[in-house]
Amino acid sequence: MSSLVLTPGSVADMGHWRPFPIGSLLVVAIVLVAMLVTYWLVRPPAPPAELEPVLERQFRPLAAFQLSRHNAAPLTERDLRGKWSLFYFGHLACAEDCAAALRELARLEAARADDGDPRDAPTQVIYVSVDPARDSGERLAGYVAHFDRGFIGATAGQGQIDRLSAQFGVALEAAAASGPERYALDGSIYLVDPFGRHVASFDAPHSAATLRARLEEIIDYYARRGARAAPRGESVVAFAAAARLAPGPDEISRDQRDVDDHADDEKADRRVGVAARRLGGGLLAERDQLAATGNGVEAHVG
Repeated sequence: MSSLVLTPGSVADMGHWRPFPIGSLLVVAIVLVAMLVTYWLVRPPAPPAELEPVLERQFRPLAAFQLSRHNAAPLTERDLRGKWSLFYFGHLACAEDCAAALRELARLEAARADDGDPRDAPTQVIYVSVDPARDSGERLAGYVAHFDRGFIGATAGQGQIDRLSAQFGVALEAAAASGPERYALDGSIYLVDPFGRHVASFDAPHSAATLRARLEEIIDYYARRGARAAPRGESVVAFAAAARLAPGPDEISRDQRDVDDHADDEKADRRVGVAARRLGGGLLAERDQLAATGNGVEAHVG
């Protein structure tokens, strides 16, 4: 006699039908159209002709770095936020070239202080020594204070200096070991915007009047292109990330259906398990009863 044995795991999973997410696709399409329309309406203006030689083609955020200020406090990329930073790479043995650049930067800072325009982000001058073996913090402090007490002298190990200078494209060339100057530099001043991006480079020779005019033109260009609020593309990325994290109507209904289907499956498995146990118990009882009956007949015949 054959018997049917059912177990909870014997129920086949037939899968669940998933509707095409038309609602989510519609939301994405609307967002893309809105982004395109917004770009065409408020697309950034072309920079003035006089800025084309100094502006970088791409505004790249500086990678993480860590220098030591002349007062031994750390200086990192986070300290560039909210300010226009003017970087100059040199060393205390570079004599007149470095001193000339710092004098013009000091005049620039004095002129901007006289303006006192509260709409503009403040500026800071960072003098990076590329000769950490000889330019101690104490020597840097006295040197930069000679030009402006607000100037920041900074240096670090050679590895950190190399990584930072490479981001600006600074050419560091070792001179003869016995020479008074260890490095040959191009003497450029590098501008970093309040979002920590390298946006412009000013070639030597420098003058405070030219630096001031270019800086004001760049700030004005930023205001016209809306770059004060956020770097170009960051708001779009943030909005896209938020849209990606927020579930659409199709996703919500699909998740609810999955929950309901899972609950139905569990209920069905429990019902099958109960039925299987009942059926199995009945079959076992029937078998025992038949066995007992058979034993009794054999005993009576014997």
